[in-house]
Amino acid sequence: MKVQHIRKTHKKTLKNSKKPRSIASILFSYFVKSVFCGVLLFVFGIFAAPYVFDENPEVSVYEITTKKRLYFPVKVAVISDLHGVNFGNQQDTLLSLVKNEEPDFIVLIGDIMGDNGSDAAAMTLLEGLQADGYPLYYVSGNAEYRSRRIEEIKRNIEALGITVLDGRSVLYSRVRGEFVDRILISGIDDPENPVENTTFQLKRAWSEIEELDDYKILLAHRPELVEEYLKFPYDLIISGHAHGGQWRIPGILERGFYAPDQGFFPKYTHGLIAHGEAFHVISRGLSGKLTVNVPRVFNRPELVILNIREE
Repeated sequence: MKVQHIRKTHKKTLKNSKKPRSIASILFSYFVKSVFCGVLLFVFGIFAAPYVFDENPEVSVYEITTKKRLYFPVKVAVISDLHGVNFGNQQDTLLSLVKNEEPDFIVLIGDIMGDNGSDAAAMTLLEGLQADGYPLYYVSGNAEYRSRRIEEIKRNIEALGITVLDGRSVLYSRVRGEFVDRILISGIDDPENPVENTTFQLKRAWSEIEELDDYKILLAHRPELVEEYLKFPYDLIISGHAHGGQWRIPGILERGFYAPDQGFFPKYTHGLIAHGEAFHVISRGLSGKLTVNVPRVFNRPELVILNIREE
């Protein structure tokens, strides 16, 4: 008991012997901590931020196989959710990325135009792609409908020789020597179409190709409606709209934090997903903070390339 009493007394003495800090000392401590935090933020800004908030477009390549007859692999470029953004001078950055991949055809999966009334940047891209001779197929997104100029936008796109698919199907064919590869491409409008709903357009598009046994692709802007799309046996579905979930953390939050019409922690935001024998490709799109006022985190804008070949 005596030893315990001595220890308690010793601790009390030490505590009472601690001198109160002066105001100058406290201010100096806060100053040192602030400088240290500032240095850390500066280092982060120089070395880490360019990777975290990188908005330079990248190319993502997916390999897709099919049991359908394809004599040669078919390469498809997917452009989605441009939202009227310029990449480089006169879109030369994006045009160069596409040209380097040498796709057989290009699909435009909605929200190519912005909803701010200006189509200049988007039309520059489309004119450049058309001038390079690629077959192009377009479906609308919600941004085009929000602009309240959807019919004008469609007319301008068709005037460039681009195929607009709104509940319709077309045949793409490629001849190499004596071999002919055939791909059927369907497309539907964004659900904001006030006249023809998604189910109606899906039924009409499918009815035009139902009897044919060629490889079938469906272009549909919104990925979260995939269960509706899967009611029709397409081989491949291509979507955009989700912007990759906007904020992603590699290895932790791969699908992203938020997506339009899916809310927080969305399910369908990017990548290649298998649904039985059908595949669903979702582009992270090209939109950035310049259009949605929210930065992309670990989520670079994306040009998707699909290599489709027979098993």
